[in-house]
Order: sequence, then structure tokens, then C-alpha cells
Amino acid sequence: MAKRKRWQLSATAVSCFKQCPYKYFLKYIKHIKRAEEPGHFRYGTNWHRIMEVISLTPDSECKCGGVTSPPDRIDKLCSICDGTGKVPDDIMIAVTRVIDDAYSRIPNSVDPDDWAVERAKLLYAAAGYNWYYRNEPLEATHTEVNFCTPIPGRKGRMVPNLTVTGIIDKIVKHDGNMVVEHKTTSSPIDQASKYWGKLTMDTQTTLY
Repeated sequence: MAKRKRWQLSATAVSCFKQCPYKYFLKYIKHIKRAEEPGHFRYGTNWHRIMEVISLTPDSECKCGGVTSPPDRIDKLCSICDGTGKVPDDIMIAVTRVIDDAYSRIPNSVDPDDWAVERAKLLYAAAGYNWYYRNEPLEATHTEVNFCTPIPGRKGRMVPNLTVTGIIDKIVKHDGNMVVEHKTTSSPIDQASKYWGKLTMDTQTTLY
């Protein structure tokens, strides 16, 4: 008897299926991938990296080793502390270093002007985020949390051979524990904005 295939779903896979089942088939069943990573994926990856840096405590020991570590254990190429073992007292200095490092090498397939614009967008978005939320810091208890969980069926039993996987950006203390996912948008973010309504239907936020 043939062994049944085990399936793993993710928010990205579910969103792909919603967009086009055939696209899902090619990507997740046949494993056909693009020759190069789309720009929005790269932008999202860099944005999440920036959010990790912004959540660091200014003037604290860097994760690459720290000032109390032996000198040979501090990463001299660390873009956050610049090899000092210490997070800058102005966190935007570390953010700028990380962005500069990420955009120091231009792919052959990307126009240099587009590359510069993408870098500038990230830098200004990070500066705006830091300014807007700096007086409302959230204490992160966990970051980049990997999970893999079964799915309960209608009768309470777990669906066989199927799990949902993902990575939660942060778990923070806010009236208990709260899941935080970092998103980018060009839409207004005031209380009357339609952006928040869209997030209630977002595959990733509702799944997590």
C-alpha cells in the first residue's frame, strides 16, 4: 500500500491557491520556481530584518557577541554594531547600516535607479515607523517563532497528514500575550482607513 503524502500548508500557499489554483499546482505540487526572487519578496524580507533591528534596545550588547564577549568572538562585519559589540544609542544608525549592507550589491537583473528607490523607500519607511511607534514600545518575549500545527476537523479530530507551518514575527506583552506581524502599506493608517478592514480578511493574520 502506497504511503500517503504529508501536506504542509502556509499562509503563502493558501494565498497562492486563492489567487490561482493552477499557480498553486505549479509552485507547490510541481515545485516550479521563478529564476529570480520577485522584488516584493526581497522588500518584505529586508523589512522584517529592519523590524528586528528597531526592536533592539539602544546602547545594549549586540547579538553578534557583545562588549563582554572575548574580542575574537565579536563579529567585526556585523552591520548592526559595526564590529563594536554594542547597539548604537540611536537605533536608526543601526537601521541605516543594515539597509546599506542589504543594498550594497545590485543584482544584474535590477535597474540601478529602481534599486536606489527601493532602498530609499525602506529607509524612509523605517524612519516613519520608528517616529510613529517609539513612544509605544512593545516588549517582545519571542521573535521569529516557527510553528507547525495540525488542523482540527469539524468533529474535533485532527485532519490526517496535514499541518500548517509559519513564522510569527513577534509575541509581545500587551494585556497578556499578543501576536505581532509587520506589514508594509502605502495606504493611510488612521482609524478611518480601509486598510485595517483589509487586514481582518488577510490570510496570514487570520491564520496566525
